[in-house]
Amino acid sequence: MSGAVTAAVVVGAAAVGSAVYSADKQRSAANKQRRAQEQAAAKAEQTAKTQMERQEKQQEQEVNRVNRRNQASAGAAVDGGVNAALDGPGSTLLTGAQGVSPDQLQLGKNTLLGG
Repeated sequence: MSGAVTAAVVVGAAAVGSAVYSADKQRSAANKQRRAQEQAAAKAEQTAKTQMERQEKQQEQEVNRVNRRNQASAGAAVDGGVNAALDGPGSTLLTGAQGVSPDQLQLGKNTLLGG
């Protein structure tokens, strides 16, 4: 009988060994899957961060583009001054290019302001 007991012990040990081996394989597979999920999450996070930075940069460029359009141009101001000087001394914002007529400059009239 000792041979039968030994055989039973060997078969039992083999079954335990097989179960331990299977458990190790499952644990290894679970760890591998967990690492793959962590790597995928890290990659997704990096992609989202890169996309957010790209959007922020585009928004900043758009704001700068709008601000450039709204800034006064020094060249246009100088050109405006040159054009105003070419209109002559009688030109102001109130009188226009023709100036003031000489009849309106005579103060000897009988008005409330002139006399």
